[in-house]
Amino acid sequence: QNSALSSADKQQQIDQLKANLPPDVAQMIQQTMAPTDAAAEVNAMRQQGASEADVQAYRESVFGSEAAQRFATLDSERAAWQSRYDDYRQQRQAIVNANLSATDQAQEITSLRERLFSSGEQKRVVALDDIAASQTAPAPSKAQPGNHRKSTTLKCKRCLT
Repeated sequence: QNSALSSADKQQQIDQLKANLPPDVAQMIQQTMAPTDAAAEVNAMRQQGASEADVQAYRESVFGSEAAQRFATLDSERAAWQSRYDDYRQQRQAIVNANLSATDQAQEITSLRERLFSSGEQKRVVALDDIAASQTAPAPSKAQPGNHRKSTTLKCKRCLT
């Protein structure tokens, strides 16, 4: 929590604290952190240009061949999902750019989601769309009363006047 310390200094302090833990606690922490540490290592490997064979070999060394294969399957599923979502975003943007009325635009986007995704996936897509919209929309001015999300049912004291 000391903002004056560098990342390296903070890591050194963490390492010192871990070194002083009782062996059973240290082992429990290591086992708990293994998946997170492995995911970070895989990300670093990929950023450095490692092949999928290298990633697979690393995962096999850490988790065994069965688990490594499950990770590979999960990677494929995630890539397929991302490809479908990227395709959806392109088609959605074409609808947005088509100069339709707000009602027609909303209907077309809903229809597109229904064609491309299952009902469970549609909820995820709506959430991702909301996140994308919030990142591209200008933030409301906090100095103006009433500039809060419309879905908020409670209002601050400034907005009640």
